[in-house]
Amino acid sequence: MIYFIAFIIFSIPLLLVIKPIILNETLIFLNMEDEEGTMTIEEKKKSVFNTLAEIEFDYQMNKLSERDYKRLSDHYRKKAVLILKEEELLFDNDDINLMITSIDDEIEKYKKEKIRKQQ
Repeated sequence: MIYFIAFIIFSIPLLLVIKPIILNETLIFLNMEDEEGTMTIEEKKKSVFNTLAEIEFDYQMNKLSERDYKRLSDHYRKKAVLILKEEELLFDNDDINLMITSIDDEIEKYKKEKIRKQQ
């Protein structure tokens, strides 16, 4: 009887871990495109810039390999460009130039804030 209970206790977590692999389920955090449909341009921009800052910060703290850093950074930089292009359709060129120059400033500000919180 005890072996049966032990088998059940160990098999349930094992099945929960293996199920997504067998069924080839998409990870929730990788499928955010559905959520982005309801977000405003400003919310999308803030989200992407925060993510870029997080990626940069994690890389600087050696939490990301260089390969992962490049892959994630490229992905989110492309997203940032698309958002800025979308935003360009709504604003005039002067506003766009100001926003483009502030990208690195926003990332740096976020990194400094993150470092300050960790200290």
